Amino acid sequence: MNLKVVGSAVLALLLIFSLFGYAGAFGRNSKAGKIEYTVYAKDSIMSGVYKVYGNPDLGLWVAKVVIHNSGGAPVTNVHVKYSIDNYAPEVEKTYPIIVPNGTVVDLYYPIISSDVTKLSSATPSNLRIKITYDSNGKTQEESTTKTIKILGINDFVFSSLSPEESTGSFYDTFSNTPFVAAWVTPSDPVVREFADMGNKLAGGAGASLSDDGAIKSLSGIWELAVRNGFSYKTEASDYWTGKFAEHIMYPRDVIRDKSGTCIDLAIWFASLAMSQGLKAYLVLIPGHAFPLIHLPSGSIIPVEATTINDGVSFQEAVQAGVNTWQKAMAGPHIIVDIAEMHSKGIIPPELPELPADVLSKWGITLQGAGGNAGGNNGGNEGGGTPTTAAETRVTTEGTVGPRPSGASTTENTSPSSTLPAGMLPRSTGERSTS
Repeated sequence: MNLKVVGSAVLALLLIFSLFGYAGAFGRNSKAGKIEYTVYAKDSIMSGVYKVYGNPDLGLWVAKVVIHNSGGAPVTNVHVKYSIDNYAPEVEKTYPIIVPNGTVVDLYYPIISSDVTKLSSATPSNLRIKITYDSNGKTQEESTTKTIKILGINDFVFSSLSPEESTGSFYDTFSNTPFVAAWVTPSDPVVREFADMGNKLAGGAGASLSDDGAIKSLSGIWELAVRNGFSYKTEASDYWTGKFAEHIMYPRDVIRDKSGTCIDLAIWFASLAMSQGLKAYLVLIPGHAFPLIHLPSGSIIPVEATTINDGVSFQEAVQAGVNTWQKAMAGPHIIVDIAEMHSKGIIPPELPELPADVLSKWGITLQGAGGNAGGNNGGNEGGGTPTTAAETRVTTEGTVGPRPSGASTTENTSPSSTLPAGMLPRSTGERSTS
């Protein structure tokens, strides 16, 4: 037998077996599961609403991981782990199986440490994500790290929508508006003490008992602010763009500084009213914000808090508020029901404890820096004796009407229309976001 022929036959057989082996191996690999993933992460976290992030019902997620199995076999025992350096411990989500061509979307709602409330400015941190899974008998691991800013306690981001998600409408630009309720602090001892001082000027009126008592109480609080020289300061030109984190003061900060922007003053006065047992709302319109106060009868009075700058009476502030409300109803506007937002978990963060005599240290007195301010309560023209807060009268004829139960939407209507419950962004041609 020819040895060359035998050798060639052996080599041919070996080649055939080798090809079968490669084909088998290739076939096995083609049937293995294969994970592909995409991570979407917010670029910042608002410390002022750190409690909100851990509540999935409120929808304020920090990261979203889209996991797709592009292989030919299932992947099993899929684990997704998240953590934020220094501020959120590792948490884990598990998916038993992802079938071929299957996709899982996982949202990260971190339980954030209260340590973030100590931050006065943006602080960088790392969001860490690790994915492990079993495929073809082996455990695979993928990981990524994203830089994220932990904003200062006063920083507020008006919208968390990405450019791809936002239509550019007023409601998309201010989609985070409900979360501003966390800046309303009726239980803050500083706020309560300031309101109590105002009530003293009003003769100890019971705000929650009647409309008359509520008006007296609110007038006394307003007079106290006027006497102590409170003022309105304008926002920076880019304040209302919704593109950046903006500084919003807590009511105690407004009392300390005796000044604030329109949104600062709106939050401040809403907090004071709520500390007296009244309901309050915040209204945002393009470039402006103001409070609405719910009287015991159900009537609503709008207050143009920026008129504090002119030392006007509370009655004049309400009259100016009616004009502002008319403009609000004629265009896009967002109404935040503060009590409802608080009940859903959008609540203030822990604020530092202050000395019991802090108002005195800040120079807040019943007489103010220079006695009764000019124009206060609208009664000192012509050399007459100024009226007191208890004598100020604001009728409900100019109010925006009673608040009906169960209402959920508004359209462009007259100022006498009823006020809806909840945060209700509505305007003809605009879409609502929550």
